[in-house]
Amino acid sequence: MKLPLYARAGIVEIWIAGLKGRVLHAHRRPTNSEYAEITTHHPGDHLALAAAPDIAVRLDLALA
Repeated sequence: MKLPLYARAGIVEIWIAGLKGRVLHAHRRPTNSEYAEITTHHPGDHLALAAAPDIAVRLDLALA
């Protein structure tokens, strides 16, 4: 519900944790009301921030 609002506001990146399935969905490249790029990540993956690619999170710790 909030995702289209974030996209319209130009928020460049949103991460949504699916705690039940232990996944993380990264939404990037906002358009008028949605995100053009959506990727799914799992424990053990590393995910870098779009705005600061030198900063990465190890997802096995974040999704524990």
